[in-house]
Amino acid sequence: MDAAAETPARPPKDVVHRQEEGQMLAANLIGSAVMNPDGKSIGDINNLLIDKDHVVQAAIVGVGGFLGIGEKDVALGFDQFQWNPEQQAFTTRLTADQLEAAPAFQTLAAVQAEDQAQKAQENMQTRATQPAQPMMDGTTATGTVGATPTPAPAKQPAQ
Repeated sequence: MDAAAETPARPPKDVVHRQEEGQMLAANLIGSAVMNPDGKSIGDINNLLIDKDHVVQAAIVGVGGFLGIGEKDVALGFDQFQWNPEQQAFTTRLTADQLEAAPAFQTLAAVQAEDQAQKAQENMQTRATQPAQPMMDGTTATGTVGATPTPAPAKQPAQ
């Protein structure tokens, strides 16, 4: 028998094996209410923004709307919150009006899709403004996507 096989495996030193006092699980944060200083609910935490160094940068708070309809996401740094254990919610000094006036948070995927749509729109506009090009079959192509080719004018016989 191999000596390595007889040695029991030791757990790595960097493994966290239990939650400590003052630590919160992301599953418990997501869905938590966000209250104004008067204790009125002004939103809830929908997601967390984590940077490349694995540090939570912001909570994505859903504000406005009713039952999730018309709601928009606003990203707030955790320095904007205090945990209120009595209410089992976060409180912020910001008002509902301030959060609703804040710019909506956009995911990277949404930003990239918006950029691609803008580029596609610009390409279509460029093609639409290009002059007609003669085609080999005697028609002209106007550069407009989906357009039917226009027949070229007939040549008049020489007299």
